[in-house]
Amino acid sequence: MPSARTVADLARPRSLSDYRAERGMTLPQFTEWLGIAHFEYAAVVHRQRVDHGLRDQIAYRLGVPKTQIAEFLPPQPRLRPLPLPAPDGPRRSRNRGIWSMGSLGRCYRDRTPSRYPRTPRISAIH
Repeated sequence: MPSARTVADLARPRSLSDYRAERGMTLPQFTEWLGIAHFEYAAVVHRQRVDHGLRDQIAYRLGVPKTQIAEFLPPQPRLRPLPLPAPDGPRRSRNRGIWSMGSLGRCYRDRTPSRYPRTPRISAIH
């Protein structure tokens, strides 16, 4: 049984799943009632480009204007997250990975085992 909606609810667009739940239908029943195929319903729900006739047909079957269906409206822009505040206390060095020289040796290559032993360099000039 459809619930009574207020004027504020009519001003806010609703998704197709809300309209389906309001009528108590399963997805196959809802797509058959709308007169569309499953892949067309999926294209609408995933906000892909669809034919205007399909939009008009869905809005007509639901008895609402196209502006009251959330999937037909452009997506809302995503808000950028606010930057995190600086931590309190002394700053630590960011260079803490395996490439940092630190006190572990002369260079990274000297610390890693090799399949081939390193041969000493023989200088022609002594």
